[in-house]
Amino acid sequence: MQRFPKSSAFSLYRYTLVVRMEHQKISIEGLWSDDEVLVSPTGQYFNSSVLSISVLSVLESEIPIDDSPTLALLKDLFLPINPRFSSMVLCQRYGVKQWNKVEVKLQDHVNVPTFPQGKSPEFYDACLNDYLSKIALELFPQGRPLWNIHIFKYPTINSASDFGWSLLKSSFLQDDRTPIRSGVEGVEFLPMNLITMSLSLDQIKEIMVNLSVTINDVLTGNVLTRISLSARHKKSSKRDSAGVFLTGRLLETVRKYRGPEATAQYIRSTLKNSSMTVSNMIGPLERMSLANHPVKGFYFMVVGVPQVHTITMVSYMNVVRIAVGTEKGLMDPQKYKSSAESAFDMIYKAIVKS
Repeated sequence: MQRFPKSSAFSLYRYTLVVRMEHQKISIEGLWSDDEVLVSPTGQYFNSSVLSISVLSVLESEIPIDDSPTLALLKDLFLPINPRFSSMVLCQRYGVKQWNKVEVKLQDHVNVPTFPQGKSPEFYDACLNDYLSKIALELFPQGRPLWNIHIFKYPTINSASDFGWSLLKSSFLQDDRTPIRSGVEGVEFLPMNLITMSLSLDQIKEIMVNLSVTINDVLTGNVLTRISLSARHKKSSKRDSAGVFLTGRLLETVRKYRGPEATAQYIRSTLKNSSMTVSNMIGPLERMSLANHPVKGFYFMVVGVPQVHTITMVSYMNVVRIAVGTEKGLMDPQKYKSSAESAFDMIYKAIVKS
């Protein structure tokens, strides 16, 4: 597997900024004032009595983070990105949810955790993983906008948007319990491990050209191969190609006749009965910088999902960053990462170097 060169004296370590926000699909429906906008159907499903799904976005800085300009940056740069960052959800008559613009108390949204000084990067890796697991389990206060900033000011080695679900299968059939699926009820309330790894986009493209497939095909194949290697378990699928897939039209039909809460319950059942979900997005090609802090890398994770296995992928500067969220204790993180690297090496050597 291709290794990536260090780009500065600080690049061995990563100083981490974590942005967590409730899933917020932005759409304006109906004739409402600027301060009153209906929450989209997706937003209602993912912020309901049965689902509380949010996104952790992690930015890794090449240099130590100076957090002195944080509040000014949030006010001048972050809030103007979208009006939802300055809005909170209110439930009106008949259960209708809408966004209402409010005055944001920025200091209430900024968190700077503290840990013992002078420890090793491996120590802070573990601290960051535990911290991400902790905030992933916390519910957002409903009386303010649904986002938080967490500044992790310690050096780590392996530190630690609308998104689309794929691999969503029919909720009528349930996957067996396997080494990658414990089947535990309420897994979204249990601590998680977050594992990340990087793959060369150039090598992925070489595989794509040799097989005449898409980049998504290559990434999905790598995911399935590494899961097979880590699980060491063969499982026959109960589903066939005629299975029922969740589509926007199906969800809209359920919402129309049974309401958003019933639709959210349907989505939860589907997620709970499946082994995993995979989400991916295209990131920037050029290096980013935030307040003169060069961004070494970034990734995201969907949390609050009733599954033991969630995988996300994002590209940045010719590298694909893969993040895996899994129930803590279900898999050994280092063994999983090792099997992932072996899976990609196996595919690359078999396809490109054969």
